[in-house]
Parts: sequence; C-alpha cells; structure tokens
Amino acid sequence: MPRIRTGTPETTTWWRCCQETCEHREVNNEAWGTTCPDCSHEKCEDCEENITPSASSTQQNIRRRHRCETTKYARHARQPNTANYARPSNTGWWICCKDRREVNPKLWGDECPDDQHQKCSECRTLS
Repeated sequence: MPRIRTGTPETTTWWRCCQETCEHREVNNEAWGTTCPDCSHEKCEDCEENITPSASSTQQNIRRRHRCETTKYARHARQPNTANYARPSNTGWWICCKDRREVNPKLWGDECPDDQHQKCSECRTLS
C-alpha cells in the first residue's frame, strides 16, 4: 500500500527570534508561544513574523523520521490500521528541552528516545 503524505504544515504563525545567542531560531508559535525555547527571549518588534521554515528544519524532520523507523522501537512509527497514517492526538506529549523532539509519554515515558534526557522542568508539556 503506498504511503499517503500530507503537505507542508501551516507555518504562518511561526516567527524567527532576533537574538544571536540562539542563532535566530525559528519558533513554532503553537508549540512555544512567544518565548524562544533556546534563549528564553520574549518575542519583540525585532523578531521576524510569518516566516517559512528553512530547508534545514525539513531535513532534520526527515533524518529524525528515518532514525525513528530504523530503531528497534520502529513499530510505533507504522500505523497499519490507520489508512492515512494520521498522527494521534498529541495531548499530554512533551517537548524535550535538549533536542526539541516531541515525545509521546505512552511510548517513552519521561525519557527522550533520541538523547535519553529525562523530562525536567525545562521540558514543555503540550496541551
């Protein structure tokens, strides 16, 4: 059965931090709001709004997906009972403060599968 791929996610609410310390990080407003997760800078007039993420963000997602599908825990990456491979609700998931991976606590608990970081007060829980 061929894979059904969705288009590029909506990025009109993303913004780019104006601070050098985080190398002008692209910030997903839905996940992080108005605070840059790398430097804790609050969004200001100098921050660029309504950006389109660079190809490097897309490449990171491709590498992460490949890594995810080639691990011994790859069964969670495939959802054979879901016709369009839709992602389950991310309510309760958390974002690792070290590598910004979204972690499903039902699969991984309080440990990030990429870097074995234990969930801490800096990690953000999605609602």
